[in-house]
Amino acid sequence: MSDGPEAVLAFWFADATASPERAAERMPFWFDVNEGVDREIRERFGALLERAGGGELASWEDAPRSALALVIVLDQFSRNM
Repeated sequence: MSDGPEAVLAFWFADATASPERAAERMPFWFDVNEGVDREIRERFGALLERAGGGELASWEDAPRSALALVIVLDQFSRNM
């Protein structure tokens, strides 16, 4: 599923979990203001945020990876949008 939890995790973390160096390289993506990143998040995940806010993704709370993806959608993506 292109808007499932694994898609969220792949987009947000990319290869940052591979090493501390990769995580350091990902920092600007996470913390800098970037309209291109914001636009991509809106376009790719805007509908997903609406679904999450409406409680439609409650089942994501049942497993660690999908729960993490839900936190990213509700906390991080909402900030970018």
